[in-house]
Amino acid sequence: MSLLRDSAIVGAATFLVGSVFMGITVKQEGEPVGWWPYVGTFMSGALGFYLLGATNVVKVKNAEARVSDLGEDEDLLPVGTKVRSYDFWPNDSSYIEGVIEKIAPSPRCSPDCMHYHIRTTKTVRQGKEINENAIGEIFMTHPYEDFGWELKRAKHIQVMDAESFSADQNEDLSGIKQFMAEVFEADRKARRRTTLTWARGMEQGFMGDDDFLKQPRPYEVDDYYGSSYKNENAYHISGLPPGYHIHLWKPRRRSQWWEVKMKSPNSELWDGNYSKSKSRIMPKVLKWYNDAIAAPIELELTPIQQLMIGQGMISGETQIHRIEIPATIQKKKNKITGKWISKTIIAGKIQYYYLGGENDSEPTLFATYDGMIEFELNTPPASIANFCRGLIYLDTETAGNLRSVNRYNKDRKQWVASHPAWFQNMCKQGINSLYFTEQDGTYSVEDTEFLRFYGTHSLSEIKTLDLGNGIEKPMFQVRTPLEDGEEVVDDGWITPRPSTQRKMYENKGHDGTVVGFENEVGIFNKCVAKYQPQEWASIRWDMLESRLLDNTEGFILAGSEPAGHIMCRRFKKK
Repeated sequence: MSLLRDSAIVGAATFLVGSVFMGITVKQEGEPVGWWPYVGTFMSGALGFYLLGATNVVKVKNAEARVSDLGEDEDLLPVGTKVRSYDFWPNDSSYIEGVIEKIAPSPRCSPDCMHYHIRTTKTVRQGKEINENAIGEIFMTHPYEDFGWELKRAKHIQVMDAESFSADQNEDLSGIKQFMAEVFEADRKARRRTTLTWARGMEQGFMGDDDFLKQPRPYEVDDYYGSSYKNENAYHISGLPPGYHIHLWKPRRRSQWWEVKMKSPNSELWDGNYSKSKSRIMPKVLKWYNDAIAAPIELELTPIQQLMIGQGMISGETQIHRIEIPATIQKKKNKITGKWISKTIIAGKIQYYYLGGENDSEPTLFATYDGMIEFELNTPPASIANFCRGLIYLDTETAGNLRSVNRYNKDRKQWVASHPAWFQNMCKQGINSLYFTEQDGTYSVEDTEFLRFYGTHSLSEIKTLDLGNGIEKPMFQVRTPLEDGEEVVDDGWITPRPSTQRKMYENKGHDGTVVGFENEVGIFNKCVAKYQPQEWASIRWDMLESRLLDNTEGFILAGSEPAGHIMCRRFKKK
């Protein structure tokens, strides 16, 4: 309401001052002067606004106070400076470290209140480093001791490693920003697209002087010959980042298909796709573009970036990058109701890349998560093997979130040590596979039959246990290896004693009283704990010698996690 009020006041003042000027008659040679109304209008507005500002009726903002937004204030630290901010004074053992990315107003403050926007690299409380999930986040703080811009630079901002960037160093500065953005994944979402628009004709640079695709042609279109590659048959997407090209060619006949050709700077080859209509090919194009734009770009380290590695801001070892690609949603207006409706045309997903390390690996996609984890490699590098185990056997969304990735990049051993004992031993022993399945009443470990119930397809004879109160449960058999000298016989099924089975069925509370009865999966978990199938030679071999990425579903059998945990915890190499 203050803006409307001020506008009304200024309008009223202009009206009053203008009314005075209207009473003045200016004539030249006896005739009214044509330019006087324009001069009077200008003077009335100017004088009215001046009088109101001078009397403080309306508060006028000082435009000169925003010169610092352009980085022209000599008291401000330059972009790219590494700083430590003691925003928790007087406690000197608590601070935040980071790199200044820009100087601009804070969205949570007034439009005139400038802040350092600092990309966080470290957070310390009471002398201890905490909040690792905040690495890469933007922290904002006032550059001056008070909120005003007339005061000196704030004492709580300490320069740790100030760098001066002159005009001829703009390329290095942009490289740092891009590099830090790759490390902290700051610029990916801004460049993805939810819509693209076809422009008629061939893309500039691909069209020859004769309005045909340049020779030699960068690609071949199905069912096209030389004269078909004319400008009127082509479409393209304009305004793409450098190195990205998307071309569309219409079919020569109605019965044929539209064909799209796509290229990114990450590949020397052109990708292609087809559709029966021009409109239906756009979701395929969007999916390709957003996947391609999400891939980390391999950068040559500058001396400043090498300094960052030396100071521990980033690691020189193999790094994992987590790229989140949100769902692509298009909004269209209902022609009947006029309401806007949303339609998800591409589901969201998370991609994992590794790069760098001793072999200086280029950015390589190794896993994709879209509700299920899928690996793009047959065998992962040793440096990321435990992280892959975490994606498979731990909660994928937790083990694969940004905080987990940052912790793994910082210290792999500590990352493993932060998880339960069963997972630690899994990594220590090099267990590559462990899964359970059920079919027709028979439960298997690594495809080796281990438990079966009476009255099922596998064991048709009916035998039951009376558990009291009219409750009956089927009896079961367990398969155990029978030692015969040095030889192990793997086909020995035994039926545990009824008293043993009755105890295994009982689900007891903390006070020892029976509070319920186990289902079949619960019996499986207890049999694994009692009979220890991880000691079988065949199962041990499968657990160690199988390829890590062959099984991406973890323990597979719903509710079997206790069995998997105890087998991993007890497993030892012989």
